[in-house]
Amino acid sequence: MACVMKVTMKILGKRIHILRRCGMLRQVEASMKTGSTVVLLVLIMGCSETSPPSWFTLNTEIKVLHKQGNYHAALEKAKQALDVARDQYGEEHRFFASTLNNLALLHKRLGLYEMAETQYKQAIEIMKASLGDDHPALATLFNNLAAVYRDQERFNDAAPLFRKALAIYEEHHGANAPSVGVALVNLAGLYTRTQRYDDAEQLLTRARRVFDDAFLPNHPYSLAALNSLGDLRVAQGNYEDALPLYEEVLRVREYALPSDHPDLTAVLASIQELNKLRGKTGLR
Repeated sequence: MACVMKVTMKILGKRIHILRRCGMLRQVEASMKTGSTVVLLVLIMGCSETSPPSWFTLNTEIKVLHKQGNYHAALEKAKQALDVARDQYGEEHRFFASTLNNLALLHKRLGLYEMAETQYKQAIEIMKASLGDDHPALATLFNNLAAVYRDQERFNDAAPLFRKALAIYEEHHGANAPSVGVALVNLAGLYTRTQRYDDAEQLLTRARRVFDDAFLPNHPYSLAALNSLGDLRVAQGNYEDALPLYEEVLRVREYALPSDHPDLTAVLASIQELNKLRGKTGLR
């Protein structure tokens, strides 16, 4: 038996990267603790170079593709990850809910709002059952669903969810946490679109202070706050103050992002629209 275990451990050493890709390291570790050599050997040999990637591997790939702005490719990976999560963990597991969140985010990015709404709602119910009503993971889902409503101009549906997400983050993470800053920016954007300009200004001022304390300059969260402040200035008709805000966001994003990234395209579109407005008012 000792000889078999020695051979098994030698094979394990050569295949550790494959087991990690298959998501089977935990099962292997459990078998090692119980001394089940036969089960251990079956697990090791059962995961090959061609085995499908684990949920963790797929999730990492999804994040990379999303960051690159390659939403269609990320969506295909997310669909695959959902199948893996369903098979390995079940539909009531938080990994399944997390993958639904990723799918919904990508559907929102692609303008598929009905699908995004359905998936966010399903993820919320799973997380509520698993973690309770006020967990920070649930706040993220509230925030994301609210963004779907905001983009469809369903402001009355969006507002309570944004506020609920903000309250949960403040309770669990503290008033100066980056998650709170993100929630402040999102709520400020809603206030801008519903002409609550003073409220939006206050929230953005607070959010920028949070990000300045937490991050180095030009962090993506800081840029999002700056962009949102530009939107506020445009809504107020203060076009000359809006332009340098957008231009600063553009400067950083041109350096950090590929030329076809959606976030870069968005700020270019904002500047183009702003220049049209400035032209109508005789500004140059």
